[in-house]
Amino acid sequence: MVCKTCNLVKLEIEFHSKKGELKYNKCRECRRRYTFEWKYSKKEPTAKAKRMDINSKLMLENKRKCFQCEEIKELYLFGKRGERRGGYSTRCKECLAIRGRKWAMDNPERTKILSKRSTERRKPVNFITNLKVKYGLSKIDFDSMLKTQNNKCKICNIEFKVINGRRNFAIDHNHETGKVRGLLCSTCNTGIGLLKESIPVLNDSITYVQNTNNLNLFYSLDLYNTNDYEY
Repeated sequence: MVCKTCNLVKLEIEFHSKKGELKYNKCRECRRRYTFEWKYSKKEPTAKAKRMDINSKLMLENKRKCFQCEEIKELYLFGKRGERRGGYSTRCKECLAIRGRKWAMDNPERTKILSKRSTERRKPVNFITNLKVKYGLSKIDFDSMLKTQNNKCKICNIEFKVINGRRNFAIDHNHETGKVRGLLCSTCNTGIGLLKESIPVLNDSITYVQNTNNLNLFYSLDLYNTNDYEY
C-alpha cells in the first residue's frame, strides 16, 4: 500500500485498520505525527508542562523551582521523591513543613492518632538502633544476655516484664568506659546510679543497714504524733 502523506510503499501491517477489512490511507507513523502536531498546535502548554520544562533545565544546575512559593532554590532544599519526575518533591522542605503544621492545627484529633501509630511502628526499630548506637550491641547480643540472666535482674532477681508497652528494666553500663555490665531492673539501676556507682558508698550503705536494723533507737514514730502538741 502507498501512504497518502509520505507517498511511500509500505506493508499492510503498517496501516491501522478500519471497520472490516478497510485500511486507513495514512500509515501508522504519519497518523501518529499528525495527531501529535494537531494536539499541541491547538492549545497552549499547561502550567504543569511549563513548570516541568523549567525544572528540567534547572536540574542541570542542581536547582529546582518550588511549586508553592515559586522560588528557585538549591536542589538539597527539596525532599527526595522516587515517583516524581527528576526524583525530587515539587515543593521545597520549608513549604512542606508549613503545609504540615497547618494541616496538624486543622486536624488535631487525626494528628494524635497518626502520631501514636507512627510511634508504635518505630518502637522496635528505635530500640534496636539505640542498642547499636549507644551500647554497641546487636539484637542477638541483647537476646543472649536476657537468656543468660533467665529474664531476671542481675541484682535482685526480679523477673523482667513489659507493662503498657514499656520495659521495667535497663541496660547497665560503665559511664566511664561505656562497657555494658548487665541487665538490671529500673529500681536497681536507679539505686546504684544515685549512690554514684561508688563501691565505698555501697559498702557503707550495706554496713549502715546491717547495724541499724535491730538497733533500738532513742526515738519512735510516736514522737511525730502531733495530736499531743498544742499550737
